[in-house]
Amino acid sequence: AIRDVKRAIPQAVLTEVSPDFVSLTEVAKLLGCTRQNIRNLMIKNELKSPQPIYGGTPSIWHLSDILNWLYEEKNYRNRIDPNLLELSKVNKDFNIAREWETVDSEEKQKMIDFFSQISA
Repeated sequence: AIRDVKRAIPQAVLTEVSPDFVSLTEVAKLLGCTRQNIRNLMIKNELKSPQPIYGGTPSIWHLSDILNWLYEEKNYRNRIDPNLLELSKVNKDFNIAREWETVDSEEKQKMIDFFSQISA
């Protein structure tokens, strides 16, 4: 799909693959429940719940982090479409890979070295 767009509009720039970055309101709409319901689950399980990638007003999460947590930890299997769960994981990975490409090569190497040290 991206190649088709680039062929049709060569100057197009991919900024984000969706759905990925979401607020609790958007998660609630996808699941057919209230924002307060999702917020309460997050507050009651603060240590185990996914951390936002932006903590502000509103806070933003990766959709896959919240869906996976709700699916695995909170037994929301009947509310989460497995196709949406899979799509959200692919979108998150794609967006992270796209951002990684914007990192300066010297900084990339420092990060690679750092992570290889802490995972050894």
